[in-house]
Amino acid sequence: MKLSEIVRQYREEHGLSLRSFAERVGISHNAIANIENERNSHGKPFVPTMETLVKLASAMGMTLNDLLHLIGDEEVYITETDELRDMLKDNPDMRWM
Repeated sequence: MKLSEIVRQYREEHGLSLRSFAERVGISHNAIANIENERNSHGKPFVPTMETLVKLASAMGMTLNDLLHLIGDEEVYITETDELRDMLKDNPDMRWM
């Protein structure tokens, strides 16, 4: 299942608008729209950061591992950021989420 489908299905099943779900996740509603459309604002494939995946999983009541299992065989490209490196350095247990 694609990340876009998981997010859209969760949002629709829980009666959440893009904005209300974005507030729950802690990212912009444009980012949620980009995830659901699988494209960024420039029309290129949307590549979520690890932080975004962690936030999405948490907002949907699951672990990152659960979310990645739902995605299954789909290729997931993740952008590593300084924030992620700092988060993992400060919390080594998060590497095994």
